[in-house]
Amino acid sequence: MRILLTGNKGFVGSHVQRALEADGNEVVGLEASPTFREWYDKMNTVMDTPIDAVIHLGAISNNQYNKPDIFLWNTYATQRLTERIKARQTFVFFSSFLVGSTVHDWEERTPYAWSKAMSEDYIAKLTPHATILRPCVMWGNEHKKAGSNGSVPWRLASHSLEYLYRNWQRKYVHVSDVVAAVQLCLNNRPQGTFDLAPDRFWTNEALAELIEWKGYQWIENPQEVGHQFISTHENREPLPLPPGWEPKVLMEEELPRLEKEIAGIPLIR
Repeated sequence: MRILLTGNKGFVGSHVQRALEADGNEVVGLEASPTFREWYDKMNTVMDTPIDAVIHLGAISNNQYNKPDIFLWNTYATQRLTERIKARQTFVFFSSFLVGSTVHDWEERTPYAWSKAMSEDYIAKLTPHATILRPCVMWGNEHKKAGSNGSVPWRLASHSLEYLYRNWQRKYVHVSDVVAAVQLCLNNRPQGTFDLAPDRFWTNEALAELIEWKGYQWIENPQEVGHQFISTHENREPLPLPPGWEPKVLMEEELPRLEKEIAGIPLIR
């Protein structure tokens, strides 16, 4: 099978690519480009060749940039790619756990989460045969930018987390479970939106036990020790909305504006 994999050099994408190639597939990777036009041209070039399946993992992630407008790239790129998908092609879209966890709380979503939610709506309408997969928080043994990932799993694995507090309830999945879910979607082509629900999760404490690290202190509240742990997705000031971006507006109404405003925006580095 010849598969287009966006985001193939990212944390999840690199694991997915190795697994797909181990299964005997030919993987064509598509990474971010300095300008949207370059990415768009590369995507069209690939889609003009025989492609059996598309796995869309690539996105500008929540903690990479602080300019909200840049997250419109996620929606705009997904639209352009989705328009090239044919009914016979398997299409797996890797969405965000935030879309599910804040499905009724538009005002609390980050621009990244909005970009994913709007992409989901567009995919569901244009390619009803697609599989939309919502992951959980992931951890693993390799990271694209070691040292820059502030997530609890990475900080535990690097032994850089001093405290764990009990009211942190988030559960994590290993990247191998994510890869297995993507492979399952690829092989079975389930139609619709699915939350990633592996058989096992890891909590903070379980992760610490797993890596045999005891260098943390359990506390009831981080303020007790004068330490404040700020999550990427919780307990922070919300990012401002991109100018003119109303997340409740239907994608068909938003598309003309995106056409004019996004194509020329350079990727911020």
